[in-house]
Amino acid sequence: MAQDGMLYTRGLLRFHPAAGLLGWARLVALDGGLSVGALTRGVGTAGGKAGLVAYEPLPELDADWEHVMEGKHLPDDPEDGASFWLVLVSPAALAGEAQRRPSLAGAGDVRVEVTGALLGKPVVHGGFCLATGKPRDNCPRLPAGSCWRFTLRGGSAEERGETLKRFHNSCTLGPAKERPFGFGHTLVGIAS
Repeated sequence: MAQDGMLYTRGLLRFHPAAGLLGWARLVALDGGLSVGALTRGVGTAGGKAGLVAYEPLPELDADWEHVMEGKHLPDDPEDGASFWLVLVSPAALAGEAQRRPSLAGAGDVRVEVTGALLGKPVVHGGFCLATGKPRDNCPRLPAGSCWRFTLRGGSAEERGETLKRFHNSCTLGPAKERPFGFGHTLVGIAS
């Protein structure tokens, strides 16, 4: 809640005229008057100053992008001792030793050994919770682009492959209660 005599500022981001924002939603069922095309045609407002936005169908994605997002670049049965990169693509709240060596659970008998980390400077997120009507605590989070090198040891080749699938294109890091909101989203890359 704002208090008299306090100084408050906010930053604004403006898109380049030819830029846009890509988003998607998975709908289980449409209720009432909501149309399937509600977010693919028409206009609306967005942002603090209610700027005009145009909703358009998603253009066809690049085949290489889809290949990576579906994890087709990853082996189905990696060798014992194979190394990979876990890349953070959204901020994650990790503190202390968990920043350098996050706890990563492998499938079955697979052990995940974190052997290195390239971390960005933490950024602080706070805000206001509409559900509770209270401010959120300020929390330092590792930024997108932070990454960890890890090695898979033990288990079967299939279990090692399943471990990679668990980590790739999913929210795997940080508090479990924040993951449904996109925090801690990771991708896996092959280490050379």
